[in-house]
Amino acid sequence: MYVCICNAVTESDIEREIAAGATTLECLQARLNISTCCGSCREITEVILEQHTAPRAHRGHPASPAAVAHAVNA
Repeated sequence: MYVCICNAVTESDIEREIAAGATTLECLQARLNISTCCGSCREITEVILEQHTAPRAHRGHPASPAAVAHAVNA
């Protein structure tokens, strides 16, 4: 799916850059030129970024048993 029509950036492009270490909108802007023209893709780009960089427990996935045990014992 195209996220940024102005610069022909797809969701896969964003996911690839996140996997390669991009952690902020500014980093994605530098790498992909996303959200540098009209800005209408900014919000969805931030959502995608959050979904892929948020801690596991905050994305709706259960924490691993080891992580839960560590948190309880801390």
